[in-house]
Amino acid sequence: MAVQKHILVADDDAPLRFFASRILTYAGYQVSEATDARLAHLMVLAANHNYTPYDLLLVNTQMLLISGEPLFQELALLENCPPLLLLRDSLCAPSATTSQTPFRGALIKPFTQQALLETVAHALAAVENRSTLALNMSS
Repeated sequence: MAVQKHILVADDDAPLRFFASRILTYAGYQVSEATDARLAHLMVLAANHNYTPYDLLLVNTQMLLISGEPLFQELALLENCPPLLLLRDSLCAPSATTSQTPFRGALIKPFTQQALLETVAHALAAVENRSTLALNMSS
């Protein structure tokens, strides 16, 4: 049996967060929710500390207080940062995107159930492929 992937959905828009969480849960993912970027940051740190890191973060780039963009930049500095999939209102990529960051793409709001599931699956597959490649190279 495959290990259930754990995804953190961080968005201050409650209906969107609920929509994304429910779809992902019904698709078989374990989902946690954060209502803002500060809470998401704390949850990522706690998960890493407990050796139960998230497999993927879905983060809104335009939240109140701390937006997703500074959160993205802070998380990208972590040694074991989970891959980031950004929830955006437009198609432009975050300024912190480089080949060394965990950026795995963006999902433009509003999005459909199919778009969410396909984008998440693609992001997780990219991480799996990279992990498999690293394991094969070290053998």
